[in-house]
Amino acid sequence: MTEQQLSVAAERLAEDIKTVPLSDSLLRHLEAAATEFFRSKGFDISILPGCKAALMWLERAKVEEAFWDEGNVDNTADWYLAEARLDGMRRIMAHRLKILEKTDL
Repeated sequence: MTEQQLSVAAERLAEDIKTVPLSDSLLRHLEAAATEFFRSKGFDISILPGCKAALMWLERAKVEEAFWDEGNVDNTADWYLAEARLDGMRRIMAHRLKILEKTDL
């Protein structure tokens, strides 16, 4: 694939991740990765305070922080992939937060 083709595919993914059902295999895979990602950042997303903190972090996160190795995002494809990853993790954390809030009553 050329860089332009990768960019177009990544842009499409960034748009799709906003609307795919939470049960979609893409988001299920991202959820598993996000659990480890947040654990490595010191968040315990299995509990309400940790989930809230992770969601707050996501609301302020820059695309450079979306990957395991933080650094410059120097091409369009990686930029869109980072946006998709952040948007997907926001959706996952918002859903997890709703579940935890219901069980924490």
